[in-house]
Amino acid sequence: MRNFLLFFFFLFCLIPVRAAELTGLEILKKSEDNVYAETMVYTGEFIINKGDRSFVKNFKGWAVGDEKAFVEFTNREDFGVRYLKIENELWIAEEGDVIKISGHLLKRSIMGSDFSFEDMMESHKLSEIYEVTLSGEEKIRDEMCYILELESDKEDAPYAKQKIWVEKEDFLPYKYEYYALSGRLMKSAEVLETRKIKGKNYPVKVKMTDELRKGSTTMLELKDLELNVKIPEEIFSRKNLLK
Repeated sequence: MRNFLLFFFFLFCLIPVRAAELTGLEILKKSEDNVYAETMVYTGEFIINKGDRSFVKNFKGWAVGDEKAFVEFTNREDFGVRYLKIENELWIAEEGDVIKISGHLLKRSIMGSDFSFEDMMESHKLSEIYEVTLSGEEKIRDEMCYILELESDKEDAPYAKQKIWVEKEDFLPYKYEYYALSGRLMKSAEVLETRKIKGKNYPVKVKMTDELRKGSTTMLELKDLELNVKIPEEIFSRKNLLK
């Protein structure tokens, strides 16, 4: 009997102990860590579709974490339009004038696209301003994803509610839904392509859809993306807005 008990104990010890389940907040933080970079330099384009109309906006951008961002449009129609973000403050330079954007104006469309100023230049990690709940799992593009539901009553939260699908293996965000306080779906976004850069699988192609306007979509594509490179401090200056 003693030998039998020892044998049973030995087999029990070989059974792997299941890892503790991740919380919604832990999953969100892993997703954020996967795409967070100390600095970014990139070129990119918006492909904007409004029903039967389509147009392209080209730009170049620089960013330091969540704190600083500078974007300059380079297509002929918008050449010289520049945006500067420092913490929670945003300035736009256009035709020699500098305008400060704040409050509800941050929810306006950026260059006629389906992205708002808040969408492009969010100054907080979502994990810092939202309560997060893991509500289930779902397969997207043949990959199992966690479904996270986010809610916030903070004034600086870009949306009252969000829903995010995070791929289970690499914690990549695959899909977003953005809701008003009433629960009405306002926008959705889908990550269509990622690129491995310095150990990070970074989203480089995202389709944003305005769910309140039929046929209104914008494709955001980042090109020549560099992460964690040195950026001169003068890039993020008011003087650079009017160069």
